[in-house]
Amino acid sequence: GGTLNLNSGTLVIGGDYRIQKPDTANPGKYVHSIGRILMNNTSDYVLVHGDFVMDANYAHASVSANAPLGKLEKGVLEVKGDFTQLSTSHYSPGVYTGNTTSINNFQASGEHKVVLSGDSLQTVHFEDYDGSNFNALVLNNTSDEGVAFIRPLHAKSLKSNDNKIASMSVYSVVLDDDALVLGNLSLGTININGHTLKVKGGANLTSGTVNLASGTLNIQEAVIHSGGTLNLNSGTLVIGGDYRIQKPDTANPGKYVHSIGRILMNN
Repeated sequence: GGTLNLNSGTLVIGGDYRIQKPDTANPGKYVHSIGRILMNNTSDYVLVHGDFVMDANYAHASVSANAPLGKLEKGVLEVKGDFTQLSTSHYSPGVYTGNTTSINNFQASGEHKVVLSGDSLQTVHFEDYDGSNFNALVLNNTSDEGVAFIRPLHAKSLKSNDNKIASMSVYSVVLDDDALVLGNLSLGTININGHTLKVKGGANLTSGTVNLASGTLNIQEAVIHSGGTLNLNSGTLVIGGDYRIQKPDTANPGKYVHSIGRILMNN
């Protein structure tokens, strides 16, 4: 519980940083916290050498009718372990509790930045990717394994710095530079923004809008376009396998049915 206000200061943690509390009924387990963190200044800096887990009961958002609030508006949160966002007070355990603020407990905005700088595989898991999000996400993980997005990525911007992405599912993001995905890619709303996104596996487009925006999307295996919009927008699309504007027929594995996807080629 309580408030941690960076207030232009620096916090260095040698292990994990859990915005949670121990579950006294289950030793070694954790439940949601009533704590909050304030990052409102450009010089605010948090370095976590272990895992970061956000499971606060309160929203951390710039605007909310619910008080008290945490804030993630400026400064840098650097994590060398895994990054996890949970809202166990929203469903505790598996039952809706009526608390809607916890799904916004990592709603970063403004100039806030998260840096992932591990030296081995890092995972990112947002339980509430439609209510919580990164603002600017920077990948400084130089390992061969890279960063794996376990749940859909929701970020205002992504800068990969030529580092590897093991696998990725996208809810909404704008690329700030070229990116490489080693595995498969599940696409939602993404703006390639004049850059190159290379995918060594295949891709699924189920919803949202993929905007190439004068960039290049290079997918080395098949693409299944079952929903959403693919807008070339003066860009280039390269597909190494089949391009099916269809969706898999769940009743008949290996077969396909019609799609509600569409492609725009207007330039």
